[in-house]
Amino acid sequence: TLYGKIHMSVSYIDSDANSGITNYEEVNLASNSSRVGVKGSEDLGNGMKLGYLMEWSVGMEGTKGDWGTRNRYVTLGGGFGTVLFGKVDTPMKSLGRKVDLFGERAGDTRNLVNNAGYVDMRAENAMAYITPNLSGFNATLAYVTDVLSTAGVGDNYADNNDFDAFSGSAIYNNGPILVGGAYQQHSLSDLSATAKDEKSWRLAGSYKIAGAKLLAGYTNVGNGKGTNKNDYDVWQIGGAYSFGNNTVKAQYSDKSEGVKKSKDGAALWAIGFEHKMSKRTMVYVDYGMLNN
Repeated sequence: TLYGKIHMSVSYIDSDANSGITNYEEVNLASNSSRVGVKGSEDLGNGMKLGYLMEWSVGMEGTKGDWGTRNRYVTLGGGFGTVLFGKVDTPMKSLGRKVDLFGERAGDTRNLVNNAGYVDMRAENAMAYITPNLSGFNATLAYVTDVLSTAGVGDNYADNNDFDAFSGSAIYNNGPILVGGAYQQHSLSDLSATAKDEKSWRLAGSYKIAGAKLLAGYTNVGNGKGTNKNDYDVWQIGGAYSFGNNTVKAQYSDKSEGVKKSKDGAALWAIGFEHKMSKRTMVYVDYGMLNN
């Protein structure tokens, strides 16, 4: 199956001056995780199935390289569940994506979460096990042998898995209710004599009733990006209401201060309106404000 997604936006950005920051305004044309991919599977008999997926990002605005690597992996599935090998979003990231109303848009909560940590990774060198769906419940456990590009280090660290990571999640998703939790540990202590392993955990949930959807999430990070005592949390709350082909939505996210007295806390809120022109085509307008 050949598949893809084109997501482009025209943005007006107005940044107020602050200490050490120059005031600026600009109009920006963006390609927001536009992608193309191919996926398929083969029935091996006895309830076994082999699958694969290869996905590339595409710079639709033309200012960046045309191709970039996204998820790509092979899977082997059966009554026991599914095992996966390749490059894939970690269970921690996958849970967060389920409760963000502005994913890949201006109000994306990752603007706060990933500012000082490696929480929402797409990890290379990953091996994962996914349980079967048990009446709406499933769990995922992943091990990453080395997270070189995320840690920003070279291949000289690759021989003894200095920068490995563990990530796992448990999610109940049945009817109008979704509730989940995730934990992740990223080995960064070999970056320097003072670096520490980054540890994070996340709780998330959503509830649908008629045309309305409410959601909330909480993420706690310890030693963000390996920095000792860079401990912070990010929480969010949001809601959306759909009527006909239209949806209105609003979301608020807040990041606490990390290293004591660092003044790196931030708040982000966004509102949006979207209209489905067909099953495949949607237009929207968003307004967001970040106070940091």
